[in-house]
Amino acid sequence: MLWPVVQILSPLLVRRSTSLLEPSDIRPAQRIIISSNHQCRIDHFLILGALPWKVYLQLMPYRYFTANGLFIGPIKPILLACGSFPARKHDSLPSGVKLAHRLLDLPQTIFIFPEGKRSQWRQRPARSGVAVLAQAAECDILPASVLWRKRGWFRQCSVVVGRPVPASDLSADEILELSFKLGEHHTRP
Repeated sequence: MLWPVVQILSPLLVRRSTSLLEPSDIRPAQRIIISSNHQCRIDHFLILGALPWKVYLQLMPYRYFTANGLFIGPIKPILLACGSFPARKHDSLPSGVKLAHRLLDLPQTIFIFPEGKRSQWRQRPARSGVAVLAQAAECDILPASVLWRKRGWFRQCSVVVGRPVPASDLSADEILELSFKLGEHHTRP
């Protein structure tokens, strides 16, 4: 379980974590997609660490859309063991939106960055996959937001996790905008 490890390590990087989410916001067997902006390789770990313990347990297990280029060499089995799967069609592994839809039916929580790759705040539009998945699976989006800032020689971040939002009628850009709207809760690191 990553939550205890993240709780120990995140104070080194995270200036402030805010969760607007309560355990009562999550219904049993609720299909959830965690959606966040993406600025750093470790964003998903920091977001998971910002979840209240009871919510973290309620939403387990977690599965992560991951860039196909990372599924090579010795890192491939580590990524698979951690719950990652290729974001796009892969030669030898189940992948993409179809796999994510099946995982949501189990139910497993899916983690996705709508922008598709790391980018600065509001610098990249959302890709369509998050909306296609949310509409097909009739699930809720749990928006999260990470804001990284440089402090001297170091970078620190602020993490905010919102409340679930029904996503069946939302476009990909509207889903990504949910993360940016959480920006008002960020504090200056």
